[in-house]
Amino acid sequence: MRLRDRENPLDPAALAVTLNGQPTVATSQAEEGGKGLTVTLDLATLLAADRARPRRQRIEIAVADRSVARHRTVVAVSFINRVPLEEGVVYLSDLKPARAFAHGGLILDRDYVGNMAEIQGRVYPKGLTLCPEAPAGWAEVVYALPPDRPDPLFLAEVGLTESSRGAGSATFLVQRGPAADGPWETLYTSPTLRGGMAPVAVELRLGGAKYLRLYTTDAGDGINSDHAFYGAARLR
Repeated sequence: MRLRDRENPLDPAALAVTLNGQPTVATSQAEEGGKGLTVTLDLATLLAADRARPRRQRIEIAVADRSVARHRTVVAVSFINRVPLEEGVVYLSDLKPARAFAHGGLILDRDYVGNMAEIQGRVYPKGLTLCPEAPAGWAEVVYALPPDRPDPLFLAEVGLTESSRGAGSATFLVQRGPAADGPWETLYTSPTLRGGMAPVAVELRLGGAKYLRLYTTDAGDGINSDHAFYGAARLR
């Protein structure tokens, strides 16, 4: 990033750089007689831990000039690191459901308000928004499992997206059955998850089941802001 002051030299000693709120390593080079400053970050190294996971990143660069008043400027850049989708898996959002019932309908690869889904900074290019409907207090989607995967591994991260603005609550269930109408065997039930909580990872073998049912509830307190999301829901 290149910074430039029209009137006063910048002070490299006053430079402060943070990545996601934490001080980070950067190099700087003065230019234009000190009125310009180029700040360089090695993102390949700094984002190595997130190489397999897209998330929202925020860089802030603060610098002061050398004037008597010591004007200070903060520049912020927000971005999402690009991560390829996992190969060799079937994302449920790419399959046609046998049936679905949800508030606002089943939403694919987006949160309830139409943005890329995000939970506590983690970004999900793929996933299912499955908000409970009133007055029932639940939602569901049912999929026929691909016949070429006789014992698939189901993976997802469940939680309430940032679109809930810290509100809402929901529980998440994963069930399997021999037919689209069940009967259903529950393989997983989450604790009550609330807006602002970190997502919970789910990893389950589905065995010889023919159908998969994802089911959410309003946790018994109404559906307001229950933006329930199965992040990166897929079969491996």
